[in-house]
Amino acid sequence: MMNWIRYIIITTAVLTCSVRVSGDERVEFSRDILPILSNSCFQCHGPDEAARKAGLRFDTQAGLFAELASGGFAVVSGKPNDSVLLHRILSNDAQQRMPPVDAQRQLTASDKEMLQRWITQGASWEGHWAFSATQRSDIPRVKNRKQVLNPIDAFLLQRLEPQRMSFEPVADSETLIRRLTLD
Repeated sequence: MMNWIRYIIITTAVLTCSVRVSGDERVEFSRDILPILSNSCFQCHGPDEAARKAGLRFDTQAGLFAELASGGFAVVSGKPNDSVLLHRILSNDAQQRMPPVDAQRQLTASDKEMLQRWITQGASWEGHWAFSATQRSDIPRVKNRKQVLNPIDAFLLQRLEPQRMSFEPVADSETLIRRLTLD
């Protein structure tokens, strides 16, 4: 019982932390790119045909990779210099920059860098996670193997170790009950 409570608390803490992808990690469309497009682009380039601007649709694979009226492509896999999307979001010209200056949400430097990395890495498109087959992950190797009581511990320590963090000692029963009643 104590171990399950420990796992729930630590898992919740790790998963709720806002962690961005490091420079050498693979960018995932569903996790990293779709939220950026959804928050900043879908209002004008999404499923609502009446609100759609310039005939661009970024909520579908066909729309994001389709040829533009200008002859270019919004996204060219593996070629950030040929991707009009990047030219528009990185533009210094207020008339060209996307999202427009008066848009409710502007892209952060991190968002722009993430989009650029995604295109450089091949701009892979993934369908909704609910329709993707699950895949068993390899259990990561961690430095402090003594704290690994099951595979979940290894995944948690993998995220904690780069920040020089580790698990706290297991709390006694009284402490766990007190924490539970306080929640």
